[in-house]
Amino acid sequence: MSKDKSLLLSETHCERVYARNAEIVADNAKKAQQSQWNLVIQGETEISKSLKLNWQKLQALATNRIRTTDPLDILHSNEIFDFHGVPVSALLQKFVVAN
Repeated sequence: MSKDKSLLLSETHCERVYARNAEIVADNAKKAQQSQWNLVIQGETEISKSLKLNWQKLQALATNRIRTTDPLDILHSNEIFDFHGVPVSALLQKFVVAN
């Protein structure tokens, strides 16, 4: 096989690899979009229908912080974990109609 033909085959192979990688990236991006979750609050809400909160909306409501160690992690027993979130009670007070 000539050097030019070998180089051309190599370039064609690279193009196929790049195209396949692009397909994989696009497929993974689609799966990531599908796997995003929502928190749904149902019942007597202030808008009289189910309320759907996505991750961004929950992050905006997350004002509580808890700094703690993990008692089950004996290898890193002094490591401090910093969690932030929103209590379910706060969500219910904010979005559910009081009786």
